[in-house]
Amino acid sequence: MSKALIVFLGCLVASLGTLLVLLSFTPEERGDATGQTLSFNELTRQPVSSTFDSSNSKPPSQTPGQPLQWHARDGQKLTAFHFPSVASIKLILLHGSGYHGRYLHAMASALAAGGLADVMVPNLRGHYLSGLERGDIDYIDQLTDDLSDLIGILRRDAPRARILVGGHSSGGGLALRFAGSKDGHQVESYLLMAPFFGQAAPTTRKNSGGWARPAYPRIIGLSMLNAVGIRSLNGLKTLAFNMPASARDGTETLVYSYRLMNGFAPHPELSLDLAALPNSSLLLVGLDDEAFLADEYPPLLKKYSQADAVLLPNQTHFSIVRHPIALAEVVQWLQRLDEPTDKEP
Repeated sequence: MSKALIVFLGCLVASLGTLLVLLSFTPEERGDATGQTLSFNELTRQPVSSTFDSSNSKPPSQTPGQPLQWHARDGQKLTAFHFPSVASIKLILLHGSGYHGRYLHAMASALAAGGLADVMVPNLRGHYLSGLERGDIDYIDQLTDDLSDLIGILRRDAPRARILVGGHSSGGGLALRFAGSKDGHQVESYLLMAPFFGQAAPTTRKNSGGWARPAYPRIIGLSMLNAVGIRSLNGLKTLAFNMPASARDGTETLVYSYRLMNGFAPHPELSLDLAALPNSSLLLVGLDDEAFLADEYPPLLKKYSQADAVLLPNQTHFSIVRHPIALAEVVQWLQRLDEPTDKEP
């Protein structure tokens, strides 16, 4: 055996050994109240109240969404909640990581009852009531394909509908990923609420303020395999979330696979996703957000997009989907979009 072959085999064995060590690391599954995490009490502390025109005598009452199941392209049944309205605008609201769409229902109800948008809140595949396995999907871009399928259903039932997509946290990251996808043109405008731009983005605090617990060695190992086209291990768990016991109800999803972790975020080339945002899009983030650095959003967004970034004082990661000040910004955004572009003489 030649020296060159021996060296090659030695390097190969060493590389495989290193890869196996990297893949052996698992995410720290912590679903308790220890350590720093997000302020989940904000979800119950702040009531949703709307700021509509003075012609409305009182804010609309909050009504429950209508649950419905729909079929994605692979035949899987997924769940969404519909908040019907007479509005011509159809808004899809995407939830963040670790839970499902329920915490967005109050906002959806207020917007629909106020006549501003017909709202759909899907529980994304891999989460409560959607898909075969919690915490996993079949391939990295499956969530964007699901979103495209849902838009197709809305278009089928209302061909002239104006489709908007909004998302909170990782849902905002998914909305941004969709904007930069081949199907992004299907959406007229986007609402990004405290959006996740990726773990390495300047907007993200370390481990999202204690919420996210990535298994970095395993992520590195799987990234190496994906770089050479090996995706058979993408179902391995790589990300866990620190949700306090007081916030859990059994419907949460606290561990993600590598493919769900990546599919529930913008593309690695964040600049391309940002550049794909329509100018009418809106980004909202609270100055007291525990997961993200609010001041970092405007300069990053300005480099690639003309969309607006609004920083709200005294707002946290979750209060931004509940507080009247934040809802007022969403209302104004929808009203601007609903204004006619051409005035009759």
